[in-house]
This record gives sequence, C-alpha cells and structure tokens, in this order.
Amino acid sequence: MAKGRKPIPDAIKRKTGTYRKDQDPSNGSMHEALEKLPPPETEGREGLISKRAQTHYSQISGEMLAVSKTWLSETDLNFLVVHCNTFDLLVTSITNLKKHGQIDEKGRVSGYLSAYLKLQKAYLDGCVQLGLTPSAKTKIVLEKKEKEINPLDNIII
Repeated sequence: MAKGRKPIPDAIKRKTGTYRKDQDPSNGSMHEALEKLPPPETEGREGLISKRAQTHYSQISGEMLAVSKTWLSETDLNFLVVHCNTFDLLVTSITNLKKHGQIDEKGRVSGYLSAYLKLQKAYLDGCVQLGLTPSAKTKIVLEKKEKEINPLDNIII
C-alpha cells in the first residue's frame, strides 16, 4: 500500500517557481519561537472579559506550546484573545438559550438562537485559523528533531 506522494526537493521547486521562502525555516523569515505565552492582560491585550475566557486562554496556549513553540507568533496572540472571548460569549448564549428557549412569546425565533448560531460559526472559524481542529493540526509544520544514530543498527547478523 502506498504511503503518499514523496515531497518535492527544494531545488526542483526553485526551478519550477513553486518554492515559497515563507515556508522554509532555514531562511530566517519565520517568526521567533515563544517559550511561554504572556498572560492575556498584557498591555494592548486588556479585555478578557471573564474567568472562563482566561481559563480557556491558558488551556489553549498550554496545548499549543506543548506541541510546538513556533505554533503562535506574537501577533497571533490578539486573535487568540478574541477567540477566547468568543468562547465565553458562546457558553453564555447557550445558557441563555436553555433558560429562555428557541421560540419567543410571539412565536418567532429567539434572538438567543441567532446569537448562538453566529457565535458558534465564529468560534469554529477561529479554531480552524488557530490550528485547533484535527485537519488543521495535520498542516502545522513542527521543528525537525535530530535523528539519533544507533551504532548497533549497522551490524548485520
């Protein structure tokens, strides 16, 4: 059974014009690795509106840094804060929807349902952009680890 298409060497990509410098970690144009994400309330990023959003921020950032220190850049952190705020608003809208129902007193669709659907779409779009869905995680470029050479591998029995 085939294992998929082999990657095209960079030299061939350069000749065909499909080489992208921004995807090559050796050229230095990739962003700096973050050792630790700053707290969400740093200057310019005030505005995580609740403890729930702050908890979500710490969970997501911990997972991202555990996988790869180059997953997020400094400029991505503002988007992460917005994403966590959206999560808080989504949970709040679910609570209101359970409390007030999907249909209002006049028989029309409740505003809580409309808000929930919009927030759900915004949250899921943010998950895709941050690389939090299973399909998005497969596209993340991780750091290459040095292969350990075992001298016993070369012994022929």
